[in-house]
Amino acid sequence: FVVPSDDHKLKKLLLIYWEVIDKTGPDGKLLPEMILVCNNLRNDLSHPNEFIRGCTLRFLCKLKEAEILEPLIPTIKNNLEHRHAFVRR
Repeated sequence: FVVPSDDHKLKKLLLIYWEVIDKTGPDGKLLPEMILVCNNLRNDLSHPNEFIRGCTLRFLCKLKEAEILEPLIPTIKNNLEHRHAFVRR
């Protein structure tokens, strides 16, 4: 219920939650739920609001799981050329 919200405070809390949870199972493989998280991150990187794009990029800088980052690389590169400095920095 939180994921499609446009409330900025709720988005920030959600990103903090995603940062601290275990993203892999006991076998070391990525949890299936993380595929949905990856899809939501892609949507946030394409969001028209620069604040949401910037916060999502900052969150991705903290991730160490390559399986989550790999499908997002083209969208991340597009945001590095965004017209607003908040998104680029």
